[in-house]
Amino acid sequence: MAGAVSHVYAVGLGEQGSPAAALLAMAQPPWHRDAACKEYDQALFFRFPARPSQPDTSAEARTICQRCLVQAECLALALADPSLVGVWGGTDEAQRRTLRRWEQVALVNGM
Repeated sequence: MAGAVSHVYAVGLGEQGSPAAALLAMAQPPWHRDAACKEYDQALFFRFPARPSQPDTSAEARTICQRCLVQAECLALALADPSLVGVWGGTDEAQRRTLRRWEQVALVNGM
């Protein structure tokens, strides 16, 4: 699906007034042109099994992220905005919550 809009800019991501919503309204950041996700169906990054009969696509999405040249930039965006859902920078929401907690602990401990 070459030329598709990356999930960074997919409509409806992030809450109204969130950093992601503000980003959605701006021009694409320079790193976006190198995002691997823009070559794939964006639903892949958001389809997780709500029911056991649905396929879990998170592993496939993370595999794409692992090959991405701008995974770090994407992850930084996702860590900065807790309202984002789906796979961003190779992580899902639960993994990003854990990373944010570790970051807070490190700050408190002066690391």
